[in-house]
Amino acid sequence: MRIAAIMGLLAVALGAIGAHALEKTLAHIPNGTGIWEKAVFYHFIHAVMLFILAARKPLKRVAWFAFLIGIILFSGLKFFRRMVGPVGFEPTTKRL
Repeated sequence: MRIAAIMGLLAVALGAIGAHALEKTLAHIPNGTGIWEKAVFYHFIHAVMLFILAARKPLKRVAWFAFLIGIILFSGLKFFRRMVGPVGFEPTTKRL
């Protein structure tokens, strides 16, 4: 449950950072703001699912870890790409 809370906190924090601290930087990258917003949205949805799965008894560990890995791979790579530039591997996404 704590990891789910941390992931929710990170979703809100990264959304605020993108909206305020990185606003001008993301505006100079083609579709930078849109991709950042999409990464925050999916991060938040996955964090909510972590809460839902953590509250169920018995805990569905495989599903829980699948959502956690989804946050790291999908949203994490989107955030990383917007902050440092293109990377060679970006799973399950098309170039926007």
